[in-house]
Amino acid sequence: MTLSGLATMKHRATVICERDGRVLLVARRGGRWAFPGGRQKNGEELARTAERELAEETQMWATSIRYAFQFKGLRTRHFVFVARFDERSEPLPSHEITRCLWVRLDELLQVEASIPTKGIAGIFLKQARRKTGLALDEALNTLAA
Repeated sequence: MTLSGLATMKHRATVICERDGRVLLVARRGGRWAFPGGRQKNGEELARTAERELAEETQMWATSIRYAFQFKGLRTRHFVFVARFDERSEPLPSHEITRCLWVRLDELLQVEASIPTKGIAGIFLKQARRKTGLALDEALNTLAA
């Protein structure tokens, strides 16, 4: 607790993996869909947190990872990264994750996803379209490059 009585904001590395116009979501048993990611360990760089969490939760290893933006939730500040990975790799639920799903960003609102996940997806989609002025698939491919 801080002196003001409010809980300290948690930091989370959140990872967006995009393939063919779809993004990867993960879920715990009985939980809502979310982007892979998790909390930073003491002294760990956030990019390393993103790589570690992606590997722990999906058995996918990023070939590159880059910082994209921050998203402030109610109790958590998400440091959002975009990961590149071997196109032949497939996610395998691992660690606390029991399900993995590829979904189109523009279909994410219909999926039972967490509120931060939907907010992050909205920002990512807007950035992709704003930076490129292209259709969704082309914009996502350009932004992830």
